[in-house]
Amino acid sequence: MENRRVTMNNKTNLLELEEHMYPLVDVKTPNVFRNLFPYSEVPKIAFNDRVVPHHMPEDIWITDTTFRDGQQSRAPYSTEQIVTIFDYLHKLGGPKGKVRQSEFFLYSKKDRDAVIKCMERGYKFPEVTSWIRANKKDFELVKDIGMKEPYSGQVQLVSGEIAEDLTYYFAASEQTPSSVALGVLMNKNNTVAQAGGYIIQLMPDVEEETIEILEKRLASIEPVTTLFEKGHSPESILAAILDSFEVELSEEKLPVCFHCNCSKERMERALVSLGSKELEDIIKDGESIELHCHFCNSNYSFSIEELKQIKNSLKE
Repeated sequence: MENRRVTMNNKTNLLELEEHMYPLVDVKTPNVFRNLFPYSEVPKIAFNDRVVPHHMPEDIWITDTTFRDGQQSRAPYSTEQIVTIFDYLHKLGGPKGKVRQSEFFLYSKKDRDAVIKCMERGYKFPEVTSWIRANKKDFELVKDIGMKEPYSGQVQLVSGEIAEDLTYYFAASEQTPSSVALGVLMNKNNTVAQAGGYIIQLMPDVEEETIEILEKRLASIEPVTTLFEKGHSPESILAAILDSFEVELSEEKLPVCFHCNCSKERMERALVSLGSKELEDIIKDGESIELHCHFCNSNYSFSIEELKQIKNSLKE
């Protein structure tokens, strides 16, 4: 007691005694507090009646993580369930937005669909925000779904080989165990004869026996380039890898081409996410605006009249 400093806290106007510094003691047998955490019973919470002073801020807001951490302890919500809960959060937060933000995962298509539907509600609060695990290294994948700010997932390059780096990206950033293989078969004149590959990903709750069979098959499969040289098609490559599984091929085949799924409707959803106040400020400027897609460089113009219609739709 005699060596602990006494100081004045200007916030509470009270004298405070410096916290006791507990020395680190190396003991032979650790104290694991079995009286509180027995193996045979539910853990206990003990109260010692000490009063801990609270210094509450003038304004308090809530950032809700129901759609992020809240989904990690239960079966994932459906898109419809997420939108319904988001409506409830809007009502609970009230007009002053006590529930200020709601955090969303953006890994799966279902996650992104839910974000878009929640943004279409046009609520000022809760603000729709995204969360993604990221390592600030060289490999960056940026995906933009019309939110105020794009989000990015970054993972380090592990080898410089595209297939290996994509496999690592799926595992590290999207938490999806995957196998990626790519190959390019060249002609003698250095032109491309064939190019292709495959991505195989595990579904949730897959059985360990299935994983072991798949791992053995992937370990023994020849390189994609060799398969091309032997005349294999995408269908026969899949058959070679998934021979013991019941594979159903879709009759629909899509051409390989560069395609951006941006549209004026998606850009309109981005404007909806701004909320009424920001849209009103844009309208007051008296000039049409132009939104630019960073992926395909398309531009979309919105007149003052269109902006007014979007703003009015938020009230409906």
